[in-house]
Amino acid sequence: MVGPYSQSAEPASTHDWINQWFADYHALIVRYIERIVGNPEHAADILQETFLRAFKVVDPARLPSNPQAWLCRIASNLAIDHLRRQQRWTWFLSQWKPVQRPMEQDVVNAQVIRRCMVSLKAADTEVLLLTQYVGYSTAEVAALTGEDIGTVRKRLCRARERFRILYDKEVSP
Repeated sequence: MVGPYSQSAEPASTHDWINQWFADYHALIVRYIERIVGNPEHAADILQETFLRAFKVVDPARLPSNPQAWLCRIASNLAIDHLRRQQRWTWFLSQWKPVQRPMEQDVVNAQVIRRCMVSLKAADTEVLLLTQYVGYSTAEVAALTGEDIGTVRKRLCRARERFRILYDKEVSP
C-alpha cells in the first residue's frame, strides 16, 4: 500500500484512512477553503463535501502518495465551484451600491480580491493561494502539484501579473 504511514500504523479500511486524514489535515484544509470563499460556514460545508468526495473516490489499493495535496486539490475545486455558483448573483449586487463606512471598505476589498481570484484560471488561483495564503514556498508547491520548480515560479509570476491587471480593473472604473 502506498501511504504516509508505516506498515504497522496503517488503517485497515477506506473509512479508517479517511478518518486518519481528517484528523491530520482538516484544520489546514478548512483554513485554506476559508481563504478562498471568505466564509467560515461555507468553508465548513465544503470541508465536509471534500471528505465525502474523497471517501467516495479513494481506492484502498491505490491510495494517493500525498493525501494532503490530493485533499487540497479536491477542496479547491469545490471552493471554486462554490464561488462560481455565487457569482451568478454578482450582477444583482453590482446594481446596489450602499454608502460605505471605513470599516466596510475592508470587506469590499476582500470581495474584490475574491472576484479577481475567481476570474483567474484554476491553476493560477491554486498557485497564488498556496503561496500567498497557505504560505508554501515554490518548492513546496512544486512537490504538491508534481511540477518542476521553474514551471511553478513562472506560473506564479504570471498569476501575480494577471491578478494585478484584474484588480486594477476592479478598483479603478
